[in-house]
Amino acid sequence: MIFRSLLNTMGGMQLKFSTTWEYSYDFILDAVQDIIKRDFSDTISRIAVKNDGEKEFAECLAELKGADMDVRNSETLSVRHDELVIEGESRIMRCTLQFHFFCDTNVVELTCREKGFIRKKGKHSFDIYMDSLEINAYCRDARRRALEKTD
Repeated sequence: MIFRSLLNTMGGMQLKFSTTWEYSYDFILDAVQDIIKRDFSDTISRIAVKNDGEKEFAECLAELKGADMDVRNSETLSVRHDELVIEGESRIMRCTLQFHFFCDTNVVELTCREKGFIRKKGKHSFDIYMDSLEINAYCRDARRRALEKTD
């Protein structure tokens, strides 16, 4: 992913990234599943979706827990949405992170809730993390598609 900007917000430091290619909702689900599996695990504090024209996000954390933390087994998450937000405590980066995905774009917003983190580590401190997330999501997508073809 390519770092685009850094903005100081009320909720923390927001970093905007561009993915290598425009992504679909399947990529979002694959990226979110990777975040859950490799980083957040049981530290997720929020997962929510929204469509264009809706003012509020629909919260889905309880449903995700009922689906054994598998986004594709969640009735709400498995249906395409225009935006998806996931937040939790990152075991890798050791701070609270929120990812905001926008479907059919190449934009991912990452908010680090600890403002001092960016001042201490630098605005490019998440570059490798985000590159890894993008690669893992595309690999997960390729594996899933290959398995679907063999069924």
